[in-house]
Amino acid sequence: MYIPDAVHELIEWEVAAAYEHGYRAAVADIAAGHTELEAAWRPVGRRRHDERVAERIAEMRSHARRLRAELARTCPPGDADRDWPPVAVPGRPVPR
Repeated sequence: MYIPDAVHELIEWEVAAAYEHGYRAAVADIAAGHTELEAAWRPVGRRRHDERVAERIAEMRSHARRLRAELARTCPPGDADRDWPPVAVPGRPVPR
């Protein structure tokens, strides 16, 4: 029995389309499973990304407040025009 080339091409296209659809469905299922697992299971001590960023920002603000307090203590408001202490430059002797 002879099957025309057009029928062969149609069957091959249908198989490819079914394979592609199945592949996409499988990838979607894997992604959904990963999302469910991520939401349900979190090891002890593991934090979300936004929590880690918030903690780092809080730490930076704490350091900034401490530095601001130190600068306010060493340079009173009435002494605002006072020059900053000399800064060491690599390769040069320390200014005295």
